[in-house]
Amino acid sequence: MFAPLTLTRACLPQLIGLIALDMTTKYIFGYFILILASNYFNFLGFYKILDTLGGAPGEALRQKTGWYFRIMNGLYALTLLLAFVPTFGPYCTSEKVYPPCMNWAASLFLINFVFNCVISCKKDYFLGEGTIIRSNTMATRLLEENQDGEKDRSASDATGSHLDWTDLERADFLGKKMFRKQMLIYLIFQAILAFINIVVQIFGRVVVHENHFLGCTKGGYQWLYTTIEGEMFVASHMVLICTQAVMLEQALYQVPKKLGWFKHSAKEIELADNFQAPKEIAIN
Repeated sequence: MFAPLTLTRACLPQLIGLIALDMTTKYIFGYFILILASNYFNFLGFYKILDTLGGAPGEALRQKTGWYFRIMNGLYALTLLLAFVPTFGPYCTSEKVYPPCMNWAASLFLINFVFNCVISCKKDYFLGEGTIIRSNTMATRLLEENQDGEKDRSASDATGSHLDWTDLERADFLGKKMFRKQMLIYLIFQAILAFINIVVQIFGRVVVHENHFLGCTKGGYQWLYTTIEGEMFVASHMVLICTQAVMLEQALYQVPKKLGWFKHSAKEIELADNFQAPKEIAIN
């Protein structure tokens, strides 16, 4: 879970940059980078949820979805490159205040939301492939060897062993439960964000242009607040970024924490550090 935790920490610089933009100069390129980065971290978080699923279900899922993640990575890279093209990039004009790159970044988010819906509908199909415990890993072999010595059945309620990942059967149940909860949180947050995104994009492409809610200044590099509506429109982008940060924290940190995953990971490391290879006995 190191990589998912890294994603949640990566949201902090985004929030700092967002505050700096709002309190200083409203560079359109800055908002675009923050939106694109936020959407991409959202995409990576979804990828890590699927990628950390183990066993036969994880292998089947990765085999079926690998093409999607390769294509999406390419599209995000292409979007970043095209940002330096004046007709597509984060630049405004007196006739077109909201740049096309912002619409495209939102479209990538919506594509990921649709794919999330598809996988959510099929998750039980993949989980039905078998256990998610990787039986050929060092950690699992160590757990199997240390099961009898590590578990205390008589004190199960007091020690919270209902979250005991050293029991292989229990670990399979907890792992699948964690996967389902993470998928559900992602789906709920993304549904809300998808609705906000659609409203923002329609508002940006139609209303903002026709009613001059925002001004364009400094050669097309900056937005200028001219109305309260314009300020609220820019603030909606901040809401999108902050909500995605909360989503990552809830799905990739809070869910594993409540299910005892981090304690399990620490235990695996301890077992691996203390593992002693069997001694060879010379036979004369």
